[in-house]
Amino acid sequence: MNKSEIISGTANPTPVAVSVSKLEKCYQDAAGGRQILDGLSLEVKGGQMVAITGPSGSGKSTLLNIIALIETADAGFVQLDGQQVADMGEPQTTLFRRRRIGFIYQFFNLIPTLTVYENIVLPLQLNGIADRGRADSLLKSTGLFERKNSYPDLLSGGEQQRVSVVRAIVHQPPIVLADEPTGNLDDESGGAVLDLLRTARDQGAAIIMVTHSETAASVADRRYVLSKGKLNVFSSAQMSLVR
Repeated sequence: MNKSEIISGTANPTPVAVSVSKLEKCYQDAAGGRQILDGLSLEVKGGQMVAITGPSGSGKSTLLNIIALIETADAGFVQLDGQQVADMGEPQTTLFRRRRIGFIYQFFNLIPTLTVYENIVLPLQLNGIADRGRADSLLKSTGLFERKNSYPDLLSGGEQQRVSVVRAIVHQPPIVLADEPTGNLDDESGGAVLDLLRTARDQGAAIIMVTHSETAASVADRRYVLSKGKLNVFSSAQMSLVR
């Protein structure tokens, strides 16, 4: 380490966990081609939470799905946790998604035939992690421990979303993606979900949250509005585009 690195504070910089550059995505419909993403770029470091707002149909979920390796862009570059997505084959992509990405769905997406505990430890089982201590700790901290043997259909919406978040972060992935994580919840339940996301951020995860909620967006370190295929830094003048 040299003196200039110490003075400038650049020694051991936090690595970029998500880097997308010049993304293009177009969908074909009855009216012809519709450009969803138009040269979009974004960087998020570990330990940062980014909120993306914008009108319905602006491409927020499409962007999240591209980063989650669920969809592919028509053009551009995606680098996740230091790896170029273009260099991954299908088996490597599947393993990367399983090990390095946690995805929180708006409508929970819990497996109905598994109990709360079984849903939560599933990522640990898939990744060969024998230690269940973190799962137990998260269940206790979220008030779900007494419900661990219940099935999802017996839980409230807030409880189901807390299970969904715990499942996404239990294996400590470096990248956590959240699609409207508080969209169907009351204020109390939504606050509990945001607390979980803040905890994951504080433990080093890069978090990208798509939301229509002003309350949810306000807890992020950075906010953007997605409009006309591009991300713009949020300002109070853009409040009308949040919804």
